[in-house]
Amino acid sequence: MKRAGLRLALIGCGRVAAFHVPACREAGFTIASVAGRLGSGRAREFATKFDIPRVEGDPAALAADPNWDALLIATPPGPTLDLLRIAADSGRPVLVEKPIALSSEVLRRHARDWRQVIVGYNRRFYATARAAREFARKGGPCLAQLELPEDIPMIGVGADAEARTEKILTHSVHGFDLARFVFGDLQQVAIQGRRAGSVRDGVAAMFRSERGDVIQYVGNWNASSNVSLTIDRGPRRLQLRTFETGTYFEGIDVIEPTATHPIRRYVPRSVGEVTLGDP
Repeated sequence: MKRAGLRLALIGCGRVAAFHVPACREAGFTIASVAGRLGSGRAREFATKFDIPRVEGDPAALAADPNWDALLIATPPGPTLDLLRIAADSGRPVLVEKPIALSSEVLRRHARDWRQVIVGYNRRFYATARAAREFARKGGPCLAQLELPEDIPMIGVGADAEARTEKILTHSVHGFDLARFVFGDLQQVAIQGRRAGSVRDGVAAMFRSERGDVIQYVGNWNASSNVSLTIDRGPRRLQLRTFETGTYFEGIDVIEPTATHPIRRYVPRSVGEVTLGDP
């Protein structure tokens, strides 16, 4: 539904914010103002590029401004929570990019009060995510594997370790939110990090849903792999790799040796696909 004439304020002027601008306009919003990081000149360049009439030098002032109907916060995690606290007090709708913070304890203090706040977990709206949820909940508990590789070096100590850990937390929210959308809230059962001397280069963990689904998570940092969610129930499997495409499998095709392939092969039988273009 288009929101014709409503004024949207935007805090953030990076790559993610640039993706939001045409989507918000397509939805009918007028982007009336923008703010970047305090003291940064990028907001003015962003406003010129996207024809936004007003530039606010202080993002906190824009969050508190009474002259917007809705607010989009697309900033790195550092300032996001403070800006959201200011904006949420207005009672007006706020769309905020993930993650809001790097600690769930901080969020629990506000979650019940922020009814007009939506976090931008866009993958929940994928056709593949809906298909995975339907597949997982159609019968009894499932066994699933969640693989989240990250393009980072190994984690050691010091400032670099803190920055790399933050990157892992920031990026992994995509996969964990998708898993929570599919299976519901998850309880950590076990976790084990992989170490090579004084550095870490990966982690494995096991989670369980309230209805008994078992989810194995592998954070294989810097691996030659891609994000994936694989759900198994008996002979049926749905694999999202990446999260934008999904393949259904059922059973195994046994291919007997031939002159050109003298070894018996066991090939999972693909029985269907789901893509973002599916209704």
